[in-house]
Amino acid sequence: MMQRLAMLAFVAACGSKPAQPSGPPPSPLQTLAWLDGDWGTTHWSTAGGTRYGVMLEPTRFSVLIIDQRQQLQLIVNGQTPVTMTGKSAGTTAIAFSTDDAATMAVSMRRTGGTLFMVFDVQNATYSVQFERNAPVTAPALEAADRARPGERHIPIVSAIHGDSGYTVGTTASASYVTIWTKTSGTWAVAFDTTRPLVQ
Repeated sequence: MMQRLAMLAFVAACGSKPAQPSGPPPSPLQTLAWLDGDWGTTHWSTAGGTRYGVMLEPTRFSVLIIDQRQQLQLIVNGQTPVTMTGKSAGTTAIAFSTDDAATMAVSMRRTGGTLFMVFDVQNATYSVQFERNAPVTAPALEAADRARPGERHIPIVSAIHGDSGYTVGTTASASYVTIWTKTSGTWAVAFDTTRPLVQ
């Protein structure tokens, strides 16, 4: 029940044949390159063979992770991930759903500079859209990222919205997405998850 409520809160806020390409077919993640970029408070990027999406709101964050198998994991406020499988894909569209499609499904479609996302949560449908904006960076978060103990963190993209932000990058062994929150003027890690590097 709590997970469902978190999901509901999250979606409520927010003629001739073409020439065949030569060489090996693109990887599943390459076919989703149309997702990458900054879309208002939603950001998509690829690091180490995994595509990461981050949605930042004043009271919550959501992390979306798409792997090479085109499985999507949705994590809201650090809760248990909801795993969905890619069911269909187009040139600039893709849809995912859980094994029992009535539980949850997510579809994404880009039309020009607008990204549309539709969430089906237990037979209730919610739609949100985001406008593409110029890339942003957060030097303060990238500096905090590099200063973390353990393996060297190399941030690739970053952004700040209010008192929350994110970094996406790689270490020697993994890619990662980190959510940061600012408390008493200091940035601290609120959530972090990694995926093995894909060669």
